[in-house]
Amino acid sequence: MPAYAIGRRLPRSMKDLVDVQAGQRYSSPPATTANTAVIIPALNEEASLPDVIARLHQIGLHKIRVVDNGSSDRTAEEARQRGAEVIREPRRGYGRACWTGCENLSPEVEWILFCNADGSDDIERVPDMMAATDAQAEFVIGVRTSGEDGDDHLTAMQKFGNKLATTLIRIPWGTNYADLGPLRLISRRAFERLNLQDRGFGWTVEMQVRAAEEKLNVGEVSVRSFPRHAGVSKISGTIKGSVQAGTIILTTIANLWLKRPGVQRAAARISAFLLPLGAMLMLPFGNLAVAGDVPRFLMGAGVMCAGYVVAWALRKPSLALLWTVAVSTRLILLFMQPGDDTWRYVWEGRVTLAGFNPYQLAPNAVALGSLRDAVIWPHVGHPTLTTIYPPVAQLCFALLASFGAGVFVFKLAFALADLMVAALLLKRFGRNAALIYAWNPLVIYSFAGGGHYDSLFILPLVGALVLAGDSRDNWRSNLSALLLGCSIAVKWASGPLVFWWLRRAWRERGLWQALLTGTFAALPMAATLLVFFPGTAFHQLGPHDWMTYSWSAPLLPGLIRCLTGFAPHDEFWLLPVLIAAVVIALWKMDAWRAAALFFFSVLVLSPAIHAWYFTWFIAVAVCAPALGWSARLVGLSGFTYFWLQQVNAIRHMWELSTQLTLLVPHCL
Repeated sequence: MPAYAIGRRLPRSMKDLVDVQAGQRYSSPPATTANTAVIIPALNEEASLPDVIARLHQIGLHKIRVVDNGSSDRTAEEARQRGAEVIREPRRGYGRACWTGCENLSPEVEWILFCNADGSDDIERVPDMMAATDAQAEFVIGVRTSGEDGDDHLTAMQKFGNKLATTLIRIPWGTNYADLGPLRLISRRAFERLNLQDRGFGWTVEMQVRAAEEKLNVGEVSVRSFPRHAGVSKISGTIKGSVQAGTIILTTIANLWLKRPGVQRAAARISAFLLPLGAMLMLPFGNLAVAGDVPRFLMGAGVMCAGYVVAWALRKPSLALLWTVAVSTRLILLFMQPGDDTWRYVWEGRVTLAGFNPYQLAPNAVALGSLRDAVIWPHVGHPTLTTIYPPVAQLCFALLASFGAGVFVFKLAFALADLMVAALLLKRFGRNAALIYAWNPLVIYSFAGGGHYDSLFILPLVGALVLAGDSRDNWRSNLSALLLGCSIAVKWASGPLVFWWLRRAWRERGLWQALLTGTFAALPMAATLLVFFPGTAFHQLGPHDWMTYSWSAPLLPGLIRCLTGFAPHDEFWLLPVLIAAVVIALWKMDAWRAAALFFFSVLVLSPAIHAWYFTWFIAVAVCAPALGWSARLVGLSGFTYFWLQQVNAIRHMWELSTQLTLLVPHCL
C-alpha cells in the first residue's frame, strides 16, 4: 500500500485485529450507538428482517432505517412493527436503496452503518467496528475472509470474486482491501466526500475505490459470515446472479479506473492522435471503384475506429478537444475524392440554376446539352433517369452550384451542416453525446469525405427533435413541425416520422392542432414545388425508376431473397416501413426514441442500404445510454459496407455475401 503507511493496531485484548491505515486527519467524533444510523436495503426479506432488527437493538442501535426496494411481501410491515423507520424506493438497485436510505438523515447522525437484511452479517461485531473509530478510522469494513470461521458460508465463486476484485483495486489504487463485505461503517462526513454515483451492485466497490482516492483512514475488523436466515440470495443464490454480480463488480472497477485523471489524459491524447491520422491515411483513396483503394481506405478507417474506441473512455472531454478533433478530421477529408453521388448533386444544381425542371428532364436530355462539360458530366451517374432528390434539396444544390462548379464547395457545406448537428447535440445532451456523433468515423467520412448530402436533412430533423420536447409552447411546436417538413423536403427518409408529430398533436391539442401540424410539415415541400418547380407531377417525385438499382446491403429483404428466392419489387418494402412508422407513432415514447426506432426499422426493412444511411440512426440515437452504444458500434461495423465497393471493383458485381450482410450493423 504505497499511498499509505500501515497505522498502529488496536490492543490485542479486542480479540479481533483492526488495521487502521494512516491518511487524512480524522474529523468526526467516534461512533456510538447514539450517533449511528443503520441503513438496511431490503427486498422480500419478511422472514429474516425481524431477527436482524432485534440483534441491532440488543447492541443498542435503535436508529434503524429499512429501505423497501419494491418488496411484494410483508417486509415493510415487519420492519415497522419492530420500531424501524421504513422508506420505500420502488426503483430496484442495491446502491439506489442505500442512497435513498442516506437521504435526509437527522442532524445528530454522525455515522452510517450498512448491513444486509438477510441475517448473514455478524452484527455482534459492530461494537468492535465502532471501537476502530476511536483509532481515527473514518471507514470500517467487516472482513469475512479473516479470523475463525470468517468465510465458511461464502461460496467458492464469492471467495474468488472477492480476491479478484480486491486485487484489481490494489494494483491501480494501491490500497490492500481484504474484502468487499456488506457490513460497513462510515462517517457521515466521509460518505458525503465520496459522492457515490453507482446505484446498482457496484455501490460497495465504488465506495472502497473512492475511499482510496480520498485517502480515508480505513479500518478492517474480522467478522463471521452466517448463512441467510430465509429465502434465496439475489446474488449468490444462483449461478446467473453470481455471474451478473461479478460482471457488475469488474465493470465498476474498470469504469472507475477509466475515470482516473492520468487515464483520461492518455485517452484524450491517443484518440486525438489516431482519428486525424486515420483520416490522413484514408485521404488519397477516395476512388473506391479501384480495387486496390478499398483495402487502403479501410486501413485508414481502422485507425480512425481505434481512436474512436479509445475516446469512449473519456468522461467529459474539453470543448477545445471535442471541436479540434471534429473540425480537423473533416478538414482533412474535404480533400478526398468524393463518392459518385456528389457529382450528380453538382449537376442537379446546374440544371436548376439554368431554369430547367430536373423532375422532367434526365441528364442526357437534348435540352441540357449546353450544361455538359469535361469535368462534371463524365462522373454523373444514371444519366437516363430524372432526379430523385426532393425540391428543397434541389434548391440547396442550386445555391451551392452558384458559388462554384466544383465538388469542394458541396463537401464543405455538407461538413458544416454536420458540425452544426454536433453543436445541437452538444447543447441538448452534452459533450459525451456530441462526441459519439462528432467523432464517429462513419459520420466523418460520409459527409466530409464521401460528400453525401444527408447532413442537410439530418440538421433540420435534429432541430425538430430538440423543439419537440416542449409541446406546451405553440410556437415551438409549430416550428418543430416546420423543421420536420424541411427535413422531409430535403430527403424523403424522414417523411414517415410525420405520423409521430400528428399523433402527438392530436392527443395533446386535438384535431385542430393535428391539422395545423400537418400543414406546417407539408409547407416546405408544397411551397418549393409551386414556386420553383411548377408543373411537376406527383409521379415524377420519389425514387421511381431508381428502385431498379437500389439493392445494396439489405438485411431482411436480402435474407428472404437468399433463403426463399422470393424477391418482390423493391417498392413493396416501402409498405412495411410505413407500417413500422405508424406503430412507432402509437407507442408512448419521446421524439428522439421514436426517430431512432424508426431509422432502425428502415435499416432492417429497406432494400437500399448504404453506409451513410447509418448516420441517420447515429444522429438520433445519442438520447439514451443503450442507444448510444448502438450508435458507437454502427460507426465501426458500418465500414463492412465498403466491401461492396471491393467486390464491384474486382468482380463487377454489386452484391454482398450472406455472411457480410449480417455483419453490416442493421440490427444494433
